[in-house]
Amino acid sequence: MKQLKLSFILVAFTLTLFNFSSLDINAEGNVEPNHEEMEKKELTKDQIAEMKQLHDELVKQRKLIIDKYVEYGVMTEEKAKKMKEHLDFFSKKLKENGYIMEHKKHGHGHNKWEKDE
Repeated sequence: MKQLKLSFILVAFTLTLFNFSSLDINAEGNVEPNHEEMEKKELTKDQIAEMKQLHDELVKQRKLIIDKYVEYGVMTEEKAKKMKEHLDFFSKKLKENGYIMEHKKHGHGHNKWEKDE
């Protein structure tokens, strides 16, 4: 009987945790819905231009780093090509989204964005 009560309490506690995990609580204690339920924000033209410049510089630097790894023999050309393609894909998606990163919940295994092929 004790084991049954304990099991019931554990199940109730677990369900309570899952229920609260769908909400965000800010510093003021207000409960807000998660990112998926929040309205989509848009940047101004100046903000988009600035974010584009920053992201372009970031991608350029990351590609230079990848090239150095290939030069030093740490990475194969094939792996470097795949990584650069992923960076290009990410840049394309970011541009399509107005330079606002998507905050999607990942399922088990951290699923990546589906590529449009």
